[in-house]
Amino acid sequence: ELPVDFFITTARDDPLRVRMTESAELFWNCVYSRESMKDVLTRIANNSRAHLAISVGALYNRPSGKVRPGTLDVPSGRKVVLVDGIDSTCILKELSDTLRGPQLKIFYYVRPNVALRRAVERDTRQGRRTREENRMYREREYRHLVPRLIDENMRNADIVYLENG
Repeated sequence: ELPVDFFITTARDDPLRVRMTESAELFWNCVYSRESMKDVLTRIANNSRAHLAISVGALYNRPSGKVRPGTLDVPSGRKVVLVDGIDSTCILKELSDTLRGPQLKIFYYVRPNVALRRAVERDTRQGRRTREENRMYREREYRHLVPRLIDENMRNADIVYLENG
């Protein structure tokens, strides 16, 4: 599994992290590196027989909130790569001409209020800010995130799964 969150480029304690929720443009330019993820996916897909240790300039660690250089270890042999997270169907669509092998893009739609509640609960459980601060931060983020996510992911998906039918 290759979570999009690995490619977040802004550490939790970076002052830019708070500013990212000010506009959709700032959010999408600062949140993570699509180019790094596309590079990693291409290298995995084009080297199906070799063991790969792919150096990445910045890997995000969610529990610590830190960004550091790191290596993704990819085992040898045939691969099924699960790309999980925001914007994943868009990234795969951009790579559809260069990646070998079949792709199946599935978008699992979760109602925005449910996704917001889950994010606030996770952030609070991990000790980030107070529950109220987490709610305010995530509401600002979701103002820019949710409309684009729903629109682009549903448009790019091969299968759309709607929660509760």
